[in-house]
Amino acid sequence: MSFHDSDDRSGQVVSRFARHCTDSVSMVSHVDTNALSNLQGRVSFIEHSFFNQQSIVGAATYLLRLVAHKWDDQSCVRIFKAIVPALEKSPPKTPLLINDIFLPDLGMESSRFEEHCLRQVDMMMMTVLGSKQRTITEFAELLWQSNKRLKIHRVRKGRNGGLLEVFLIK
Repeated sequence: MSFHDSDDRSGQVVSRFARHCTDSVSMVSHVDTNALSNLQGRVSFIEHSFFNQQSIVGAATYLLRLVAHKWDDQSCVRIFKAIVPALEKSPPKTPLLINDIFLPDLGMESSRFEEHCLRQVDMMMMTVLGSKQRTITEFAELLWQSNKRLKIHRVRKGRNGGLLEVFLIK
């Protein structure tokens, strides 16, 4: 099984994945390989920019973990577009998983304190990186701009973040 994880520099996700899937081959970009030396032979480390077309085709899952909140809207569209060709060549139910921080829609889902804290971080992201935190609705819009066939299938929310399960409708 092939699992592609983009931009998880710590390698935490692939490390957990590899522990539970003894016969799997996993692929990670932009990671400190020294920190994951215990996975040598079971994990292939491949350098890749997520702005370039995804070269790994046929992975069981594509994961973008804590990526989108570091980039502006145009860059996110480029990142999502770069994955589409690989999804087109993958089996129909191959998910793109987006694990990120989600802002609540204004006045919804959270206490005033939680919303205040999240919006403060959003302002900091804009000031420092020129990026932003996004609502699920904003993620859906960016996916649509990337490719009208990218659809959010399921949303799993945690306290401040969550996971979007996205499929390319073929």
